[in-house]
Amino acid sequence: MPCFTKFDILSLNLVLIRTKWIVYECKAFRQFIFMFHLVLIKVLRRIRVSTMVLSRSESRILYLLRQEQQTSIAELSRLSGLGKATVARAIQTLKDQHRIEETGDEIRHASLGRAGRALRITPDSECYLGLEIGPGLVRIAIADGARNVCSYHTHAINLPTDADERIALLMSIINDTLKKAGKTIDKILGVGIAIPAPVDPYTGEISHSVMVPEWRGVRLREVLSAKLGRPVLVDNDANCQALAHIVWGNLPTDQTIAYVKLDEGLGGAVIQNGQLWHGLSGRAGDFGHVTYDPHGEFCRCGNRGCFEKYLSINAFLEQVRSIYPEIDLQQTLEKLRSGDRATERITEELGFIVGDLAAILSRSIDPNLILLGGRFQEFGDDLLEAARKRLHERNPHAAKIDVARTDEFLQNTGINNDTILGAIGLVTTANPIEEAVGR
Repeated sequence: MPCFTKFDILSLNLVLIRTKWIVYECKAFRQFIFMFHLVLIKVLRRIRVSTMVLSRSESRILYLLRQEQQTSIAELSRLSGLGKATVARAIQTLKDQHRIEETGDEIRHASLGRAGRALRITPDSECYLGLEIGPGLVRIAIADGARNVCSYHTHAINLPTDADERIALLMSIINDTLKKAGKTIDKILGVGIAIPAPVDPYTGEISHSVMVPEWRGVRLREVLSAKLGRPVLVDNDANCQALAHIVWGNLPTDQTIAYVKLDEGLGGAVIQNGQLWHGLSGRAGDFGHVTYDPHGEFCRCGNRGCFEKYLSINAFLEQVRSIYPEIDLQQTLEKLRSGDRATERITEELGFIVGDLAAILSRSIDPNLILLGGRFQEFGDDLLEAARKRLHERNPHAAKIDVARTDEFLQNTGINNDTILGAIGLVTTANPIEEAVGR
């Protein structure tokens, strides 16, 4: 079926108007033109208008549906600030283009009275591609417009030393994944990439990281976007993990949240009103390199006594191995669950240090919530209770501190990887992805 842009429709209308004036004296022909004009308008409304041209109101509705997943017309009107008539017209256009659909459910919002019909993005109308780049591996996932993860693969790789060859390897993985999933690149709305390194929010350049030193200085966003012809967004993996709790979980989108990630190192993120806050250089949330002890040991960043030297999996195991040599993390956690007093005491000390960091965050950022992510949830309640106790001692007015629970939304998606879900979230929360025309 042919596609007409809005400019084609306008041109046809102008031609018809001129024709009317030329043959104005002919009453029969004038009536014919009038009827033809009405029929033409009805036909054009049923033809799929080119999906590359969206009005601002249509683009806004799609953006909100990507964030809300499904909601009603009344709620879309409230969230967008647009009038109900404008929202209704935009929704009808998007329905005609098969971009959105009714789910058959009803949604009731406490502030909006009666229930409304639920709308969502049509699953096969668009897809989102997410990648996680780590030491010696690349993970890749595709989610459809309804956020169903329809493809997920892990590739163990030996990265070439040449930058162009590394990019070619990524392109090969992307193209192979699309082919296996039966998708084409024109269906991909955008690509989100998570990487364990600081990323300049303005240039997209990747800074030095001991985890992936070979990507230093590469502007991956720029290079891949040029090759794929699609928007590409690149961010730090801790930022992506935090974003996953907003996009796929149930964290509020109208608050400030400080996210602290425990892993081999210590990272974090700051979220304001549902959006990542990057700061000047993209290092906002790099809590691991805040000073804990100015006279402590040297850190890999060159400073002394950073929190990461005391608050990380490696630091924790170093203390445990002074009592139980050669023990690994899994064995340590088993001892902790069995009530071993030594590991309980070390875990409690770890919790006190978490509380010290949380106190700094509560005094400097003053967030609504301090969320402990990464591997914190494996340590049980002892660590959390110690952290809360120390935080209350340092700042009685501080916000709540809690452990991020990923089980529910990871189970719903079918993949145990909040990092790559956050990478997909980079695309769904970008505003706007489409090229909108003013209307």
